[in-house]
Amino acid sequence: MRAISDILSSLFLVLPAPVVYGVAVVIGLLLLRPWLRNVRAKQIRGRVRRMVRADDAQRDKLAEEAFRTARGNADHLYLLAFEARKRSFPALYQQALDALQAMPEGRKLAAQLNEQVAPEKSPTRHPAEWIAIIETMIDNGVYEGARLRLAEALDQHPSHPALLALPKRIDDAQAAAALDGAPDGQ
Repeated sequence: MRAISDILSSLFLVLPAPVVYGVAVVIGLLLLRPWLRNVRAKQIRGRVRRMVRADDAQRDKLAEEAFRTARGNADHLYLLAFEARKRSFPALYQQALDALQAMPEGRKLAAQLNEQVAPEKSPTRHPAEWIAIIETMIDNGVYEGARLRLAEALDQHPSHPALLALPKRIDDAQAAAALDGAPDGQ
């Protein structure tokens, strides 16, 4: 703070007071927006972090607050989806991802999140392992991740009948979730 007061004192010696006040106001306005973005990002991270230890009712409240804080801003929705995935909240992740995909400027960020979900190259697994992984993802509401894993499984086992039946299972679960009012994956 002392440096700022020294700069202002020096400016008062060189420039008239109204000019210095005008410059200070303009600089303050220019710095306000990045500062507010940073505050919002910290609020989102903090709420998702507190969800880890919260009971169910408090967790739902924190999730709603975090989503409300991030809504309408692609960068904040990306951050919310990233934090929700990192802390294993698939419903909040899917809700943020859906909101992000609905925004024209958010589609690229959503694609980046989807790329991060899928591993580079999956190890060769038995079809039963793939089915268990995909079923778990469906049960957790991570439909896009389930589709990505299913594509990998079908690359390794293209004619396995149980794997070929899973796209319908994913679509049915997603439709049922949409009817129940839960966020659906894309």
